[in-house]
Amino acid sequence: MRQFSLRSFLLAVLAFCVLVAWLAQRDRSRRDAIQAIRKTGTRLDDFNTDSNQFVALEYEAKSFGTRLWRSVTQDSEAVGCHLAQPPADFGDDNLRHIEHLPELRELWLWDTRVTDRGLLHLRSLRHVKLLNLSSTAVTDQGLQNIAALRSLRHLSLDRTSVTDAGLVHLSRLGQLEYLSLEHTRISDAGLHNLASLTALSELWLCNTSVTDAGGLQLQSQLPKCNVIWGDL
Repeated sequence: MRQFSLRSFLLAVLAFCVLVAWLAQRDRSRRDAIQAIRKTGTRLDDFNTDSNQFVALEYEAKSFGTRLWRSVTQDSEAVGCHLAQPPADFGDDNLRHIEHLPELRELWLWDTRVTDRGLLHLRSLRHVKLLNLSSTAVTDQGLQNIAALRSLRHLSLDRTSVTDAGLVHLSRLGQLEYLSLEHTRISDAGLHNLASLTALSELWLCNTSVTDAGGLQLQSQLPKCNVIWGDL
């Protein structure tokens, strides 16, 4: 009995040490990611629920013990991290740091050098709600990675190389409430893939090859959604 108790104690100590080492590595990776993203001049904010405002996200200068305790006890969904205003040369290599910030909720990456390759780094963002990739080099291939972001509510793909072939991937984003595909190469032929997005409240299809016939048909399939098409 004594031997069994000692063995159990040693196993418990070993498990605790492994947990501490893992959390320490995660803590260090998060700190390095924040610093790397900040060096590009990108805004990285944390949503303060008390003031209802975004405030600068800083790596807390507290003891490791304090940060470790918060890592164990804090619900990651209570944090709303916001990445915005990256410089124009922000690209795929910068996005690799994103993997270490699972609390990210909003990514504003419009008019950057992000391509399909960089979107691989976003697949681990289980809680992201908003993604703006307008005026980037994203194509249909990149939408395969976006389809993994099942919590996404707001997606902007204006002025990208998305075509009808890529819309099949967007059909998997059942929680989308806002989708903008203006100035893309989509047409009536791909709209049937969007008919399953019943949570949509706003869909922008302006300056595409979508016709009145296609727009009206999709509007009838999504009666609760405001579908806007035509040249503006």
